[in-house]
Amino acid sequence: MTTAPIQRELFRCTMDYAYYHVGCCILQAVLLYCTGRTKYFGYAHVFGLFAFLMDYCVFYLNAGTRTMILPNLAENWDRGIPDSGDEALGPVQRMLFFLWFDYSAFGIIVWALEMQDHIRYGVQQGIGKGAFKVFSSWPDLCAVLILPLQFWTAPTLSPYLGIDGREVNLARPSPKYQYFLMLFVFVLLLRYKGNCDWKLEIFPILLSALGCGLIHHAALFVHGMRGYANPSRLLWTLCTEWPSLIAGVAACRIFGWTLLSGGFDILGLNTDENNKKSKSKKQKLSSEVRVGNHYKVFKFIVYTLIVVCIAIPMAKVDDEDIVASLVPNIPGQHMHTVGTFFLWLQTCVIVAPKMNCWEDNAVGNINDLLVIAPPAKSGAMLSSKIVMKVGSVCGKCVAGGLRKQSGIPGEVESIPNFNGTILYAAVNMRTWPEYAEKLGYSMEALPYKDLHTRKSPSNGMVRCVTHIRDPLARLRSLYTYARSGGEHQFRYEKGTMARLANSSISLQDSLDIFWISHGRGYLIQSHDFMLLNINLGCVPIKMESYKHDYDGTLKQVLEAYGLGRSAVTRIAEEMAYADGSRMTDETRKADPHFTAEKFSYGFVEQVKELLMKMPDVREMVLSQRKELGYS
Repeated sequence: MTTAPIQRELFRCTMDYAYYHVGCCILQAVLLYCTGRTKYFGYAHVFGLFAFLMDYCVFYLNAGTRTMILPNLAENWDRGIPDSGDEALGPVQRMLFFLWFDYSAFGIIVWALEMQDHIRYGVQQGIGKGAFKVFSSWPDLCAVLILPLQFWTAPTLSPYLGIDGREVNLARPSPKYQYFLMLFVFVLLLRYKGNCDWKLEIFPILLSALGCGLIHHAALFVHGMRGYANPSRLLWTLCTEWPSLIAGVAACRIFGWTLLSGGFDILGLNTDENNKKSKSKKQKLSSEVRVGNHYKVFKFIVYTLIVVCIAIPMAKVDDEDIVASLVPNIPGQHMHTVGTFFLWLQTCVIVAPKMNCWEDNAVGNINDLLVIAPPAKSGAMLSSKIVMKVGSVCGKCVAGGLRKQSGIPGEVESIPNFNGTILYAAVNMRTWPEYAEKLGYSMEALPYKDLHTRKSPSNGMVRCVTHIRDPLARLRSLYTYARSGGEHQFRYEKGTMARLANSSISLQDSLDIFWISHGRGYLIQSHDFMLLNINLGCVPIKMESYKHDYDGTLKQVLEAYGLGRSAVTRIAEEMAYADGSRMTDETRKADPHFTAEKFSYGFVEQVKELLMKMPDVREMVLSQRKELGYS
C-alpha cells in the first residue's frame, strides 16, 4: 500500500549548525574565487535571493505557510532545554533567519552547476576521462567534495563549536506533486523551447540535481533533522524537490523573463535574431553562453520584488524590535555605549520638540536637570524608554553613562562625557551627583518630598526619580534573565546560561550556583544604589505599581519632573506601547527582559519558593524589604 507524500515537513537545527554552514559556504566561495571559478556566482546569488523572496516574502509574510515553531517553550525552558529558540523571534530576527536559510542555497547551486560541467565533459569524453580530470586537479576535487563534507559532517561536528546551542524549528509545506509537475514542465521547456540536448544538457542537469538531494536531504534524514516519515518519502523528495529547482534554474537562465511574463514577450526579447543565436549555440557545452537578456531582466525583477516585499514588513519595525534583536547579541561592555549612543541620536541630534512641556500649570521649567536612576532588573529598560520619550517630546537631550566591563553586579558606571538636560543614571551610576554639579546644579536642594508641587527656580533644579523593586522579585528576575541568556554576557561570554540551564542538575543546585556567582553581589549592589538615590531625594517609584496602574504610575514620574498637564497626558498616551499588559504574548516573549514569559508559571513560583528557603537569601530579602518599605 502506498501513502500520499507528506505535505508538511519540519526542519530542525541548532544555531551552531547554522554557524558551521556559514563558515563552510564562505570557505567554498573563497576556494572557488581563488581558483578563478566564479562564473556561476551570479546565478547562485540570484537563486538565493529568489528563494528568499518566495520563502520569506511570499510563503511566510503573505501566505503564512512557513512558520517558526516553538513547541512547549516554557516546559522546555523549565527543564533546561531551550528548544526551538530561547524566545519568540522578533521581525528582524525572523527576516535574518530566512535570509540565512534560503541564501545558503548559494553553495548548492554553484556545486550543481560545476558538476554539470564535469558530467557533460564525462558524457562527451568518457566517464574515465571525466573522473581523471576531477581527481587530477585539486581545485576541481575540492570544489566537488566540499559540499558533501559540509552537509554530512555538520550535524556531528557543529556542536563542538559551542557558540550557540539553541535550536530552531521551521515548519514548511512539502508539495511533492507540485514539485513533480514543475520538474515535468521545466524539462519540456528546456527540451522543446530551449532546444537543449537530452544527453549533453538535460541529463547533467538531472544528475546534478539528484546529487544535491543526496547531499542535502539525505544527510538531514540520516541525522534526524528533517521530518520525513520514512525512506520512501525521502526517495520521493530526492526525485522531485532539487531536480525541479535545478531544472528551474536552467530554465530561468535561458528564458527567465518569458516565464515571469506568462509567455508574452512584453519587452520584445524574443526576436528572430535572438532565437537564431540561441539555436546556433545549442551544441556548446557551457550553458553560460545560453544566457541572454531574459536572465538579466529576470534578475532585475527579483531584486525589485525583494526590495518591495522587505520594505513592507520592515516599515513596521520599531525601536522595540531593534532593541529586542540587539540586546542579547551585543557584548556587555559595549551594550551601554550603544544604548547611550541611541539615546543621544534620538534626543540630541534628531531634535524636533513636539510641544512646550512647561505650560499648563507646570511647576518645572526647561532648565531643570531631569534624572532617572534605576538599578539593573528594576525598570532600567522602561526608564530608558521614559527619558527618551520625554526628551523627544520636550526637546531635551538625554545623556547616559559608559562602562568598560560587562557584568551584573558590575562596575560603577561612569558619568556622561557630554552635556545633557536629562540624565539616564542607570544600573550603578553612583557618582551621578558629580555630573549635576559639573553642569552647575546644586545638590543642596535635595532631599525633598514635595517634588510634584515644588516650583523650580528660573535657572532650573535637579528633579530625580528612582525605580525600586521588591528584592525577591529582583533576584528572581535576574535568575531567569541569566538562565535564558537575556544578554550577551550570560549567553556567550561567561557560560552562565549553560550552567544555570544544565538539565543534569537540580533547580536548587542551579540557584546555589546563581546565588554565589551573581545573586548575592547583585542584590547588595542594587539595594545600595536604590537607598543612595532615595537618600539623595529621588522620588521612589515601585515597579510593582506599573502592573496595577501603569498610566497612573507613569504620570507620577512625569509630574515629579514638573511637566505640564498637557505634556503629561500626551507622553503617557505615547508610552502606552511599553505597558506589558497591553502587549501581545508574542511581543512579550520576543523581549529579552520579559524573562518570566519564557518559563511556566509553576516554574517561576518554584524559583521564588526555593530562593526564600535559602537562609542567606531570606535574611537579606526581609532586611531589604523593611528598608525599602515593602513590609
